[in-house]
This record gives sequence, structure tokens and C-alpha cells, in this order.
Amino acid sequence: MKPTIKVSIGKIAFNLEENAYRLLKQYLDRLQAHYEKFNGGKEIVDDIELRITELLRERINSPEQAVSETIIKEIVAILGQPEEIDADDHLSENEFAETNKKTVRKKLYRDIDNKLLGGVCSGLAAYFNIDVVLVRILFVVFFIGFSAFHIPLLGITGGTAALVYVLLWIITPPARTLQQRYEMHGKTPNIKNIQRKVEEELRDAGKAIQKSTPVIGEILRVTGKICLIFIGLCLVFVAVIGLIAFIVAFVSGHAAVGIFFSELMNYVAVNWHPWWFFALLAALLFLPFIGLLYGGIKLLFRIKTKVKIGLIIFLLWIAVLFVTVGLSVFFAKPFFHWRSLHEYVELPAIQSDTLYVDIPQEYYAAGILEPAVDRINSWDFRHNKRHDYHRCKGHSSTPLFFYKENSNAAEKLLLLPVVDTRNSINEQNFGIDINKTAAGNNLQNAYIHARQLPFNYTLKDSLLIVEPLRYTKDNRWDGELLRLRFQVPEGKKIIFGEAFRDK
Repeated sequence: MKPTIKVSIGKIAFNLEENAYRLLKQYLDRLQAHYEKFNGGKEIVDDIELRITELLRERINSPEQAVSETIIKEIVAILGQPEEIDADDHLSENEFAETNKKTVRKKLYRDIDNKLLGGVCSGLAAYFNIDVVLVRILFVVFFIGFSAFHIPLLGITGGTAALVYVLLWIITPPARTLQQRYEMHGKTPNIKNIQRKVEEELRDAGKAIQKSTPVIGEILRVTGKICLIFIGLCLVFVAVIGLIAFIVAFVSGHAAVGIFFSELMNYVAVNWHPWWFFALLAALLFLPFIGLLYGGIKLLFRIKTKVKIGLIIFLLWIAVLFVTVGLSVFFAKPFFHWRSLHEYVELPAIQSDTLYVDIPQEYYAAGILEPAVDRINSWDFRHNKRHDYHRCKGHSSTPLFFYKENSNAAEKLLLLPVVDTRNSINEQNFGIDINKTAAGNNLQNAYIHARQLPFNYTLKDSLLIVEPLRYTKDNRWDGELLRLRFQVPEGKKIIFGEAFRDK
């Protein structure tokens, strides 16, 4: 029968065999000698003794059971030697964490050492490694706070949130032992981690003591955190709402606008592709919301990255802006300058008091005429195909029409003059005030372009046939507009054909 020695470790009595006692005493003496030069060395050794107590109680059935030398060697191997601490001093935080991957699995406990009520929020903060103030504020704002305005968030009201908190309080165990307090952070309670934790606590306590007005300082600190969290929440809210609106608008409208715009651009004398313009425009609208979302998340969770993501987003937005403006200016050069010319034509006298104005009947009879804007309204988003052409009903306010001589012919774009009327008591016959507008690289070219703009019409009895401007993909529109103001003598009137309705 081996003799035993009764000793007190961590204020708990244990029976140790002589060899086990000598081994443990040598270990504790080395720890005392190592930490006696440390600020807070006594607290570090006390916590190590608490950990030894926990490990001993796990390995014996009762305090009267003798602790063998084998058990002490096992405990020393778990905690580590003081020499290993010095070997790890050159490692960074990340390197040290990597070398200690034999850490215990992180578990959720209630942090009763940092609690306001039951330690639920502080336990969640420790588990997710975020500031406990953030967890408490988010709980109040997103759950309990909504009940004051009778706004349930995700179906959870303030009363439900309180019930959830109580349930978590009941089912989540408290972190009472040293091992549980370290498991809460996913760390192994070895001597190195114990040393670091005590040193951090002493540093935090020293900072609090150094403050001349600790209460006011703490109030200001918490207030600052609340303000930053509120700003972060606002940024995230604005960003999420903006992104949702952007995505909804893109999904619901991009196809129609893109089809309408791209088809029209086939008839415009600009050598760009509309899709790159939409892509750049989307980036200009999308990137600021991404930046707001990133900034809000960074404020909420105090994310620190070596890469300046916010700066990259801003510089990318600036680059997209310059590219968009530069390309737009480059391709829009032929439309920089506009000039207008006015001409007046007095029509020959007609027998009727009514003048009928229309386009050639061939566009109605033999051709297929479709208002350009109707191509958007008739687009089938589900099947991604357009409905058949229909005859012009004159319900659209656009002067643009797609025209095909027959179903197999190449499509043309018709640009009708914009028309209006003005009563005149001084005129005996109908007259037309013609406004010709054209674009060019400079004012002189724009003026020449306007002079060359044709206006063809034919008067047959009381029917005035106006020829629209016609464009193809080879002969494209380059900034030509016609506006006709009809002078109507007193007692006479004008009736416009279907193509001119609402023009």
C-alpha cells in the first residue's frame, strides 16, 4: 500500500501518492518561478490550479481516492510546460491559434460572469465572437423594440421574443467551470490561454482605472457604439431596399426597355451597342448600394480587412462613371449641335371647308404598320417572343412606327412629323408652318443638314398626303425632326388620319 499526502488544490482537498505529490509540487514551483515576474502572476497560477482541480475531479471518483503519478503526468501534458510558453512568444495570434487547433469544440453557454439578466446575450456574443453590446442592441431593436410600434419582424413580436429569451435562459447551461468558460470561446484552458486571458483582463481593468471619469467614459463608449450600430443599421436598410428595388425594376422592365431600345438603336446613326450602355448604367446604380451594404456590415460587425474593399468599390464606381461619360460623349458627337429652320407654305384653295391630313394609304392597305411603343406593351415575357403585328389603331402618342411592306419584307422605321393647329382669322386658305430641325458635329453642319431635310406632300382635292421620313438599318436616323403647324382659316377645320392621332 502506497503512502499518500493530503493537499489542498484550488481550495479542494485531494489525496496524492508521494510520487504524484512530488511531481505536482515541482510543476507548481516551476509555474510560480516563471510567473513571479509577471504582472498578475498570482492570478494566472490561481487559475491554473483551478484547472488542475477540474482535471483531477474528472479523473477520480471521490476526494478520498489516491491520485497516481500517471494522472499528474497526464494533467501536466494537457496544461503544458512553462518552457513551451516561451517558445510560443514569437508567434502571432493567428499562428498561435493554428498551433493550438486541438482546442475544444466551441459550445454555447450563458456567460454568467458578464450578464445583465441571465447571460444569454453575453453567451451568444462569446459564441459568435462579436461585441456583447451589439447583440443586446440588436435584440432590443429587432425584437422587443418592434412591439412598441406593433410591427412584428418575421412574425416575431416583443412578447414572443421575451419567451424565446426565457427559453434560451432555461435550456442553455451556465459557464460555471473554467473549462466551460473557455469552451464558450472555443479555446483549450492550457497555461498559455490562461495567461493570455488573465493579461487581457488586467489590461482592460487598467484602462478602466486610468480613466478620470470611468462612469462618463463608459457612457460615452456605449453611446458611441449605439450610434455606430444605428448608422450601420441605416446603411444596411437603405442598401437592401435599394438593391431589392433595383433587382425588381431590372427583372420587370429590362427586357421590354432593352428590346425597345435595341431595336430603335438599329436605326440610329450611333455605332454603339445598347447593351454595354445598360451594363454601365446598371453598374453606376448598383455599386453605390453595394458600398453602403459593405459599410453598414463593417460598422455592425467591426470587420477589419487588409484589403480596402470600400475604396475599391468607390474607385470602381469612378472608373465606370468616367467610361460611361467618355463613351457617351464620343458616340454622341454627331448630335452635339442642333439647328432649326422655318418655312411657310400656303396650300392652294380647296372646295371643302375640311382639310384631311394623312399618310399614304399604302401604309395602311398593303403594309403592316405598328407603333414602336406598342412593341413593349405586346411583349410576352413568359415565352420571350413578340405577338404578331397589328394594324395601326392610332392610340399611341409616338410619331415612330415600324413598317413592313409584307410579312417577308425588311422592316423600316417611319418618323412622322409632329403636328398641331392654330386658328387664323387673316388667312383665306390653309397654310403650313414647317419647322425643320437637324443635328451635326457643329452648327454649320447642323444648319446644312436642316436645309437638306425633305418635306414631301401631295394635295388631292381636300386630302393632304404627308410622306413620313423613312429609315432602314443601312440608312439610319441622324438627328432629323419635322414639326408642322397648320394654319386653319376661320370657319374651317382639319381632320387627321389614324397615324396622326394624339400627335
